[in-house]
Order: sequence, then C-alpha cells, then structure tokens
Amino acid sequence: MKQQRVYSELRDAIYSGLLKPGQKLVERQLALKFATSRVPLRESLMRLMSEGLVRRAHGRTSFVEDLTADDVQEIWLMRRTLEPVGARLATESSRHRSVARRLLSLTDRMTKYLRANQVARSAECDLEFHRTLIEASKSPRLIRAYELSHVPMLMSRLTGERGKPDLLWQQHHDYARLIEQGAADAAEEYARQHVVEIADRMSSGGE
Repeated sequence: MKQQRVYSELRDAIYSGLLKPGQKLVERQLALKFATSRVPLRESLMRLMSEGLVRRAHGRTSFVEDLTADDVQEIWLMRRTLEPVGARLATESSRHRSVARRLLSLTDRMTKYLRANQVARSAECDLEFHRTLIEASKSPRLIRAYELSHVPMLMSRLTGERGKPDLLWQQHHDYARLIEQGAADAAEEYARQHVVEIADRMSSGGE
C-alpha cells in the first residue's frame, strides 16, 4: 500500500538522520523526495506525529521531533527491557542458526566500515544487527514496542560513539555466537549487559 511505503520511508529517514532533529518538514519537498502525492504524505505525517517522531507548531508547520534528556533515558530503559526478551526469543526459534549467520555477517561489515572510517555505514550495520535480532523474535507486539519506543532513532544518533573496531567486533561476535549455540539464558543476559555497558559509556562521555 502506498501510504505504508511512504510512512516507512519517512520513518527510516528520521531514524537514519536523513531528516534531522528539529528540521522543518515542507510537504511539497517531501512529496518530490519520496515520490508521492500529498494525501498519503499527510496521512504518514499524522501517523508519525501520533508516534512522537513529528511535532506540529505554528498551525500546519511540522518538524522532526528532537529527543530531550528524559526521552533518551526512557529509551535506554525500554531498550534494556525489550532487547533481552528479543534475544531469548530469537535464540529459542527454530531459525536461530540462520539468524546468527546474518548477525555475524553484519558484525564483519560494521567492523570493516569502522576501520575504513566510514562511521555512518558502520552505524547502519549496527542498527540492522539489532533490528534483525528483534525481528527474529517473531513477536509482533515486541517488534512494535521496539519501533514505537524509538530505539532505532536513538541508536542512529550514536554514530560518533562507535568505539574501537576490535572491541566492537568481539562484542557483537560473542552475542551472535550465543544465539547460534541456542544458549537462551546466556544470550538474554548478554543482551542486558550489552545495553547497560553502552548506556554507561554514553553517560560517562566516551569509550
């Protein structure tokens, strides 16, 4: 459906930073960029507004919503709650080995891009790693809660905090191997500690 396509592309543009926090959203320009008419565009903007990704001010003028410090803390809490559950469900699924292969491939790619100083591309692979994990849970409610909590948007804004390539590789490699082994308890705990470590690193101002 066209409206769903436009909504998904707009949402991903916000998550990736293509549409930046605080940016004014001009409907005519967006209609050209996303190859759509005004009706599905406006419906998509209204949906994004209800999800807290877009805000309206001064009548009909729309802007990309920014994250306050409280928003960031709440999103970290949501991620710490949701991702361990996703890791357990993905590990317990019958497809856990194929999921792990996908995660290991993304781990190699994100590390390669970081070594080449292609930070944004590395961050995209990292986001895809965690999205793949959540989607592998096959839980519609978990997937929706993950998207609506705006975890992907927060992750996409951490491109300046990528850390050292070897450490990045080891962390995600170990994570994927636990899923490959079907170690649900260990994968769940690793996911929890992984999120806590990243949040602690961010709050202390660096790696």
